[in-house]
Amino acid sequence: MLTAAAAGKLGMKPILILKKRGVTERLGNQLLEHLMGTEVIFMDTDDYADIYAEMDRIGSRLGLPYYKIPCGGSNALGTLGYVDCAREISEQGLSFDHLICAEGSGGTMAGLALGAKLFLPGTRVHGMMVDTDPFDQITPRLMREAAALLDADCEISPEDYHLLDMCGPGYAIPSSEGNEAVSFLAREEGLFLDPVYTGKAFAGLLKMAKEGAFRETGRVLFLHSGGAGGLFAML
Repeated sequence: MLTAAAAGKLGMKPILILKKRGVTERLGNQLLEHLMGTEVIFMDTDDYADIYAEMDRIGSRLGLPYYKIPCGGSNALGTLGYVDCAREISEQGLSFDHLICAEGSGGTMAGLALGAKLFLPGTRVHGMMVDTDPFDQITPRLMREAAALLDADCEISPEDYHLLDMCGPGYAIPSSEGNEAVSFLAREEGLFLDPVYTGKAFAGLLKMAKEGAFRETGRVLFLHSGGAGGLFAML
């Protein structure tokens, strides 16, 4: 939805090709996309290769220059956005022992993990996996590709980050733990998560805390990456 909004603002025609999963009715983000006049195409597939092939088919049919944005913007260029996020945290003079985020396509987590290596030494990045993709392979690959764009000479290893499976019943399907986390943070802090990404991610934070993963004096940062549209569609 945000990609479509940015494209419209820049005078570009956005076409969204989405998996036919989760909410397909005119609710939440689907309502916002409708208000923006965005063309949305649903495909009944779990294979991103099908999605990208359809992008090329539609682009060729249009007969105009087109740019394919992968799921979640998770390529090397998109990953740099969250490398920059880590840099901004550092420039604000802030430091943390743990940084926690949702991992739905890989770019956010990979960018933060690479950014922590470059700008936040001593910060351990934890990716709360809300999909079933092989993030143990996706994360280091995106980190290496983004590092190459920056000409950053750094070794990437599994010790640079931690992955935790919080997918529950499946991608875009709310989990009981995630929904409880959404309600908990709304009651305690007046902050609103969503049931697909940030709710499940915060549930992972609570799980780690209950298991003693954080010291009492530890500094923990939770990255709230949005998702309010999904909240209004699914709960």
